[in-house]
Amino acid sequence: MSDQDNLSVLYGEDLSKFVVYGDLNCPFCFALHERFSAWNLLSRVEWRLIVHAPELSEAAFSLEDESLLANEVFAIHHRAPDVSVSLPKRRPGSSLATRLVMAISQYASDKAPELRLALYRALWQDGLDLSQPDVLETSLRKAGLEKFLDADSKAETNNGNPMERWAFWKLLGPEPKELILWQNRWETDESFDRRIPLIENTQTNALLLGLPSEEALYQFLLSRRAHFVNDDVCVFQPRPVVIVFGWMEHLWSLVQIARESCEILHFSDLEACQQMVVENEDIDFLFIEHEFVDDDILKSLTTLARSRGLSWVLASKTASEEVELRALNHGAEQYMSLDSSSPLHRAR
Repeated sequence: MSDQDNLSVLYGEDLSKFVVYGDLNCPFCFALHERFSAWNLLSRVEWRLIVHAPELSEAAFSLEDESLLANEVFAIHHRAPDVSVSLPKRRPGSSLATRLVMAISQYASDKAPELRLALYRALWQDGLDLSQPDVLETSLRKAGLEKFLDADSKAETNNGNPMERWAFWKLLGPEPKELILWQNRWETDESFDRRIPLIENTQTNALLLGLPSEEALYQFLLSRRAHFVNDDVCVFQPRPVVIVFGWMEHLWSLVQIARESCEILHFSDLEACQQMVVENEDIDFLFIEHEFVDDDILKSLTTLARSRGLSWVLASKTASEEVELRALNHGAEQYMSLDSSSPLHRAR
C-alpha cells in the first residue's frame, strides 16, 4: 500500500498508543517491521523485542527446525510479496542482539529504530548470524553508531592486533528490567497466546495477532478493527524439561550438553521427584544416576516414567555389562557411561 493519501491519514494519527511485540529472528516480525519502515512509521510506535525461542542461542539446528524456517519464509513470499526476504542458513539466537538494541536505546534512543532495522535486514536479507558479535558491530556501523566501537578499537595489543572490545560489550550491562517485564507479559498474558508479531492498542486493548495484509494493518492503526488474528505467526517454543536424579556433579558431562537446549531440574529425594513428575505434564526426560539409586528406587522411578510416557536414561561412571543389563531390564531408552566421549553423548 503506497497510496500517499492513505499514508497521510496515518501520519495525522497518534500512533504512540500502539505497542508491537516481536523477535529479531522471526521472519513474520521482520515483514511487519519492513512495512512500518516503508510507511516511515518506525519511530511512531513502540517496538518491544522479546525472545520467543531462547534455546536457539546454543542448541543445534535440526532438520525439523530447517523445515519450519523454510516454510515460514515461503509463507512470507506469498503473503507479503512487497517484502524482500531471503532464507538464511539457520535461525540464530536473538538474545545478544536484543540486549544490544536495549543498550543503545539508553544512550541514543533516536537511533534504536535504525539499529533494529539493520539487524533485521542482516539476518533476513543478508543471511548473517545475529548471535555473532562481528555481525552486531557491522549493524552498529550501518546504523551510524560507530562511535560506540571506534574509541575502543584504537587500543591495540602487543602484537598490533585490535583488542577485544570489552569496554563496548560492557555497554550491555545487566538484563534491563523493561526486557524482563516485556518477556513476562508476552509469555503470561493469555490474550497474547504467545504469538508474534503482535500489536496492542494500549488505549482500547485491541490486538492484532500475526502478520496482516497491508490493508488490515492500515485499518487496525486507524482503530477500525478491534481484533485481528492471522495464522502466519511464530509461536512460543518452550525448552524441553529434563529431570536429573542423582548427583549433579557426577552427571555433569551429560548435564552440560542437555542444558544447551533444555531446562534442568535436579532431585535427590524420591518423593519430591515423583511428585514433580505426577503434577507436571511438561517433563520430557529423566536422567538417573546408576550409583545413586538402589533397585527399589530405580523400580519406583522407572515404573512412574513408563506410566507417564516419560523417556529415561540410566547413566553410570564407567561402562559395564552389568549396568547395561540393569538399565535394559528396567526398560531404559538408553544406557550411557560418563566416560564416553562428548560427541557420543550428543549423538545419543
